[in-house]
Amino acid sequence: MNKRVNGYKRFWGIVLMICLTVSLTACGGSKTQETTSTGSQQESASASAAATSEPAPETIKLKVADIYPSTHYVPANSLMVWTARVSELTDNQVQFDIYPSQQMGSSADMLDIMSKGIADIGYVPFPYFSSRMPLITGAGAISGTWSNCSTGNPAVWAVATSSPVLENDFLSNDIRPILPFANQTFQLLTNKKLVTSLDEIKGLKIRSSGGVMDKIIASLGAIPVQIPVTELYEAMARGTVDGTLISCIAADSNKINEASKYVTTGVNVSGGVFGYVINEDVWQTLPQNVQEAMNQASTEALTQLGETMDSLEQEALEAFKNGGLEVHELSQDEQKKWILAQANVEADWISDMDGKGLPGAQVLQSLRDHIEP
Repeated sequence: MNKRVNGYKRFWGIVLMICLTVSLTACGGSKTQETTSTGSQQESASASAAATSEPAPETIKLKVADIYPSTHYVPANSLMVWTARVSELTDNQVQFDIYPSQQMGSSADMLDIMSKGIADIGYVPFPYFSSRMPLITGAGAISGTWSNCSTGNPAVWAVATSSPVLENDFLSNDIRPILPFANQTFQLLTNKKLVTSLDEIKGLKIRSSGGVMDKIIASLGAIPVQIPVTELYEAMARGTVDGTLISCIAADSNKINEASKYVTTGVNVSGGVFGYVINEDVWQTLPQNVQEAMNQASTEALTQLGETMDSLEQEALEAFKNGGLEVHELSQDEQKKWILAQANVEADWISDMDGKGLPGAQVLQSLRDHIEP
């Protein structure tokens, strides 16, 4: 009997030990799974945190040189609009330090300042450098290319940012256009006599920006005198020149009207092309998102600039009339005479470009083709 009881005890003891072993193994496996699951969650959380804590793009600071004060109508309606838009599109990744009012150099210095990288971005009066930028300055100065800035700006942007003008006039000077714009059609402001016909401009000393404009003024029978617009007021006031071909808005902003007595409109002389550029080496260092933001800001700013300049031009002319300047509009027949007098300028310029192996006719036609009717 005792032997049987002892056998039962041993049997149930063995069963109990097996049960305990199985139970402990199950608990251990559960803890292992729990630990593995917790580890995976922690790794996932760490990866997510790493993704959200990637360093922000490095801030890009660009130095801007301008010949005008920031309140001048050109930078106020182009450069300042453009820089603000670029900063907005890049979440302030790009910031600008602007040096206005010729702080970094005069108009005559600007192309070298930009090509040498002294400034990253800057205003370049293209006609002052016609020998180094012959295509855009020549085609832009040929009369009849555009009637206002709203139609001219898209055409200038399209031509300046594509071949052959981009390579020949800009990249060859280590610059790239970012805000090339069509200037307003010129009027004639004079300080000694009112010009009412083509005959009456003959022999007058007329300020010129150089290049093709010299030929245009000479074709009208006048004498071209190259003077930067920043020095024009003094030249008009002293009588160094008898007059200037200039837009009313530019004359107003530079106070040329205060040194003038007469305005002749309808002379049909193109205002040329000017603009802001960026150093090409700087451009190539910019990330793609910044380049795309700058191009988008350029088209938007040029649209605004064109509309604003067209409006301001009319306001300036009205202000001249109200301010006591005598304004004369050439008759339709007289306007045709002025256009005819300039006819040889285009042919001569194309011939000159051909002689230098440059596609002048192609560029001029491209500019006209991009003008919306």
